[in-house]
Amino acid sequence: MVPTIALVRQHPARRAATGRARTALAVCTDSGGPAPVEDDAQDGWRPTAAHPMIIGVKDGWGGDVAALRARLENSAGTAPAERTPVCAAVAAGLFAAGLDRPPFPVDAGEPWLSCARVFWALRIRAEPGVTTAVACARWLRDDSGLPAERRSVVAWEWSFGFGVEARASVESDHDLTAPAGALTGRDTSEVYAFAAVFHAAKLYANLRFDDLGGFLEGSALAMGAGEGFQGGALVTALRGFAARGDRRHTAAYADGLLDRAWAAAPGSRQVVEVCLHALALAAPGHGVGERLCARAGEAVTTWPDDHVLWGRLAAGQRLCGRAAEARVSIDTALRQLLDAGKWDSPARTVYLRERDLIGSMPHPDAGDVGVPAPRPVDTDLAGAVPRLAFLALFLVGGLVVLVAAGTTAADVSWRTRLGQEALLAGSLLALAAGVCAALRLLVRRWERTG
Repeated sequence: MVPTIALVRQHPARRAATGRARTALAVCTDSGGPAPVEDDAQDGWRPTAAHPMIIGVKDGWGGDVAALRARLENSAGTAPAERTPVCAAVAAGLFAAGLDRPPFPVDAGEPWLSCARVFWALRIRAEPGVTTAVACARWLRDDSGLPAERRSVVAWEWSFGFGVEARASVESDHDLTAPAGALTGRDTSEVYAFAAVFHAAKLYANLRFDDLGGFLEGSALAMGAGEGFQGGALVTALRGFAARGDRRHTAAYADGLLDRAWAAAPGSRQVVEVCLHALALAAPGHGVGERLCARAGEAVTTWPDDHVLWGRLAAGQRLCGRAAEARVSIDTALRQLLDAGKWDSPARTVYLRERDLIGSMPHPDAGDVGVPAPRPVDTDLAGAVPRLAFLALFLVGGLVVLVAAGTTAADVSWRTRLGQEALLAGSLLALAAGVCAALRLLVRRWERTG
C-alpha cells in the first residue's frame, strides 16, 4: 500500500519547547495511524531514509527536498505563465516541510529567485514580525549568493513588499525593542535597513503618517541602518509621504522630498508607487492633478502591465477634468487586475469607486443630444400672477356686492341687509385667499421644474 501524505498540527508540547508554531507532516501507515515526521526548530527538518516523503501539495505531487529542487530546475527556461505556478508549489512544499530558509542560492536568477521570494512571503505570512524579516535579510546576505549590488535591489523590493503584505500586523515600539536588541555586531547595516523598511512599509500601508515619520527619524532600526539610509530614494519617498499627512510639515517640504526621491530613482517601482500615492492623497488644487497625471503617465510607459499605476493615472486625469481619458485608464486598471488574477483583492473596490466618480463627470463629447433645454422662468410674471389674482377677485367681489344690494327686497331692514353684505364679503375674501394660495404653490412648482 502506498502511504499517503497528510498535514498535521505540531504537538503543543513540541510547539511550547521550540517557541514556534509549525505545521508538521505525517505519513499514514497501513494501519491507518499517522507516523509524525519530526522537524527541527533551528535548521528545519531534513529528509531521512526512514521518511523520504515529506510533502504533499494540492495537485497531489510530492517528494523530498531533492525532488522539489529538481522540479524547480526543470521549470528553468519556460515561460513565466508556466514557471510561476511551479515556483509557488515548490515554495509551499519547502515551507510545509519545515525548512527555515530556501535550500539553494539564487544567483542564477529565475526560477530560483521567484521561488525564494514566495517562500519568504509564506514565512512572513505565518510569522509577520520583524524577527522573520531579520532572518530573511541574513539569508540574503549570507546564503543567497547574490552580489552586493544585485542583493541591494532585491532587499529594497522584498522588504517593502513584505511589509505592505503584512500590514495587518503592526508591532508597537515596545514590541520592536526585543528584535532590535537581538541584533548583534555581525548584523551589518544591510540587516538593519531590511528590518527598518519592512516595518516602515507596514506604517505606510496603514496611512500612519506621524508614526512613519517618527520611526524613520529616530528608531533604533533606522539608526542602525547607517548614515546613508536616510538619503536612500525609497526612504526619502517614505519621509515625503509621511510629511504629506503630518501637520507639522508644509506641503512644500513634502513635495521637495518626493521630487528628490523621484529624481534619484525613476526606475524604482517602490519609489514610484510611494510618490504617486502621496500625490493621490493630497488635497486637490495647486497643480496636484497635473503632477499626478504627468508622473503616472511616465510610470505606465515603464510598467504598462501594472494596475496600480493605471489607477493612479485615472485619478489624476479625473482631477484634471479629462473624463474620456480617465475612463480608458480605469478600465485598463480593472483589466490588468483581472489578468493578474487579483480580482478579489481590495484594489477592485477602489477602482470601481474611482470608476463611479469618473462616470459622474460630464462627457465632453456628449453635447446636448436628447437633453431638453430647461424652460426659462419669467420671474416678473411669476410675481405678477398672485397680484393679478388678488385684483381680479376684489373687482369680482365688488360687483357681486353691488348686484346683491340692488336686488335685495325693499322691505328688508338695513340691519339685515348689512349682515348679508358682510357675510358675502367674508366669503369672497376667503375664496380669494384660497385661490391665491393655490396659485402661489403652482408658481413655485413651476419654478422648480422649469
